[in-house]
Amino acid sequence: MRVRVLDPSALASPGARRIRLYLRLNGWAQETTDQGGPDVWGRQAEGDVYEVIAPSQTARDFTSRVSELLHTLSVVEDRSESDVLRDLLTVTFDVQYLRTGHEGPPGTAPLRDAADAVAAAHNLLASATAALEEPRLVQPSRRPAKTTDFMRKVLAGPTSVGSFVISTWVPIPPRLSPEEDQVLFDDPNEPFERQATRHLSRALAAAQQASDEALSSDAGLDAFLAGEQDGLSANLCEALVALAGEQEVPLGITLAWALDRPMQHLPSEFSFPTESISVLREAARELRQRLPEEVVRVRGNVVRLHRDAVSGAGDVTIAGIVSGDDLGKLRRISASLAEEDYEQAIEAHQQFSDVEIVGELYQRGTRTHLRDARGFAVHPAADEHPGS
Repeated sequence: MRVRVLDPSALASPGARRIRLYLRLNGWAQETTDQGGPDVWGRQAEGDVYEVIAPSQTARDFTSRVSELLHTLSVVEDRSESDVLRDLLTVTFDVQYLRTGHEGPPGTAPLRDAADAVAAAHNLLASATAALEEPRLVQPSRRPAKTTDFMRKVLAGPTSVGSFVISTWVPIPPRLSPEEDQVLFDDPNEPFERQATRHLSRALAAAQQASDEALSSDAGLDAFLAGEQDGLSANLCEALVALAGEQEVPLGITLAWALDRPMQHLPSEFSFPTESISVLREAARELRQRLPEEVVRVRGNVVRLHRDAVSGAGDVTIAGIVSGDDLGKLRRISASLAEEDYEQAIEAHQQFSDVEIVGELYQRGTRTHLRDARGFAVHPAADEHPGS
């Protein structure tokens, strides 16, 4: 017995336009075109003929009509009404489903891992999209403007039953030429949104291949260096590791393409077992050690001071935010300062003042370091609260 979808808000959510688009793209033919009459669509399946009515958005019984439609589609397609409804909603979206193998009740994960997974899903797509514009093994915190604008359009989708699953929905502009063939190779005229999800597929394939090679051969980091042009980066590896959570559970990713712009030749299923997650974590660490992230500006508070003598240069740790970081993540970053700057850092620490500094961001093991630090400046606390 199939479970019915009864919630009125869920039944109203697809909208008439998506319903008609879904029917057309799944082999249904419009049988009536009379103005004012019912919009009847028909299809043959396994020798039987089925008919459905695509309801008008203004019909008073719209949700009842959608319920009848879902029931028929569920029978014809031999799957649940909830699955059919999901595809009705995503007919114009490229969707990424991210599944983790956490233990516990179905569909659950530790709260901290779940919170981190949402940010990691954002970073996964953003790093692949940024690499589309500028391939780099270590992506800078300040992403290209086009990537930033694109990420504002991406939606967080509903969770799914089973493993802990989160989804990201990328709206894809409709295809205006019905006769347009599927594009087999990169098309510069393709919408940027689809170019981004294509590149995500390539980047995930490169990450999967590199981790497999590192486990089965002595390729080591070279396997990851070879994936730069495909969108592989330390940032993408870190996002995959974050999705796996503190216990580094197995991770599976499925890419579903908008029905209006179908794709068949690109990989859409990816899996990263626990041993691959460990390799990805180490690859990200080594890439950051070898390559500077970028020249960045950091603003925050001095939380640690150290020097070997009562005078001279010293080291500081700043808890702050890197300029251009879309998520505003607080990071602990160390830097070496000349004596004059170090004396200012002492005063800033005592007065809880903000400081600002510029340098090249490097990863040293688990620590983040600012090399060639310069432009150290103190912003008195009053600057943070003008007029107070």
